[in-house]
Amino acid sequence: MPATSAPIDEELEQLTQRHRRELHVHCYRMLASYDDAEDAVQETFLRAWRSRETFDGVHGRAWLYRIATNTCTDMVRARHAGCRRCGRTPRSAGSRRTPTGS
Repeated sequence: MPATSAPIDEELEQLTQRHRRELHVHCYRMLASYDDAEDAVQETFLRAWRSRETFDGVHGRAWLYRIATNTCTDMVRARHAGCRRCGRTPRSAGSRRTPTGS
């Protein structure tokens, strides 16, 4: 690994730790699931780490939010695609019967 990547890695680690909680809240609002939000935050950090060489060091919070939003959008699309494969619509996939049985 080049010597110049160490400061980038350090800066990225500080950035992710500083914004972890608010990114989790952001993902939770998009996904409506605590566990899915945690998965999305982990995927966000992985994507950020993979593209760390392209990060210019400016607007780190906005950069992470953009990655998190794209990650959540991908997860929602995958969820909907799974519903189509099994023959259910996304709305009916989560619907439940009423207590009266109707």
